[in-house]
Order: sequence, then structure tokens, then C-alpha cells
Amino acid sequence: GASAAKSLPFAPGAALFGHVCYFVSILLLSSAKWKNTVEAWRSWQSLFVGSIGVAVALGWWADAPAMPATAIAFILLWLLLKEVELESGASTFKVGVQLATAFILLRYMAVNSDQVWAIFDPQNLYA
Repeated sequence: GASAAKSLPFAPGAALFGHVCYFVSILLLSSAKWKNTVEAWRSWQSLFVGSIGVAVALGWWADAPAMPATAIAFILLWLLLKEVELESGASTFKVGVQLATAFILLRYMAVNSDQVWAIFDPQNLYA
């Protein structure tokens, strides 16, 4: 209707400050750098993984390409975060594995740039 047409220019901004900021926040809160109890840390991990599942399900159900794209990108970032947080002692091998993991993540995002840009696609979400 008319109200949807009026809100169309704001749809990409809503995507950025909607689901993208939500996943950035949850990703940061799931980091071990926050001084939480073990129970709180487990709760943040569960919330992150559950949010990924909901995003994928919502994307498939509503035919919203932004949600599965966001889920894929943020699950990769979450796995990189967990690799960086892994406490196996400081060594050249650990740093090498972390750099290789970051390179693979960046390479995936560069090769699949359409997947990355789909994160900001407001189709069937905000438009």
C-alpha cells in the first residue's frame, strides 16, 4: 500500500540497524572477553546459535534472502571468534591457524560477495 511505498527508502537502513546490528551485538556478547559466569556464557552461545536457526528458518519461510545470508556470514564470524578465543597456548602454529582461518573467511566473503550484499536486501522484511 501507500505506507509501504513511503517506507521503501528506509528499508536498507532498517536492515542495517535491524538484523545486522542484532547479530553484531549477539556476536560481541558471545565473546569470552565479557566477564560472565559459565552459565551466562553458555546462555549467550545458545542465544547466538538459536538466533542463527531462527534467521535461517525465517529466511526460508518468508523468502527473505537477507536472513540466510546474515546467518551464513555471522556463523563464520562466530567460528572465527571461537578459534581466536581457543586457549591452547601461544605458539606460532596457533597464530598461523588463526590467520589461515581469517584468510579463508575473507576469501569466502570475497568470492561470494553477492551473498554478503544480500545481507542488506530488505526484500520481504522491511520493504
